[in-house]
Amino acid sequence: MNSIPTNQIFNSRQLNTPIDKVYNAFSNPELLKLWWGPHGFTNTIHEFDLKPGGNWILTMHGPEKGNYENSTVFKIVEPQKLISWTRKSQPYFDMDVAFEKIDETITTIFFV
Repeated sequence: MNSIPTNQIFNSRQLNTPIDKVYNAFSNPELLKLWWGPHGFTNTIHEFDLKPGGNWILTMHGPEKGNYENSTVFKIVEPQKLISWTRKSQPYFDMDVAFEKIDETITTIFFV
């Protein structure tokens, strides 16, 4: 039985977009680098191997200053359902991104 962490952040967004397009925006590094991270940040993706055991290594560039190195390893990849990873760089945490098809044109994405 898995234990539930005591400190957890949950965020969701409902998008007026079909699930295949939403998943593609995450699974395609050329699209992902355009929107990932806080407002004003840009990204350089050095490695993106979307499979269990694959690495995601990127640099997030702050809008005013600073470069933030990120290194993660994917644990679970279920296309259009779930992507889960563990960070290998600080701050250490696990993240799950779940995709839920509401209908043909609406998708909810959950970040936990």
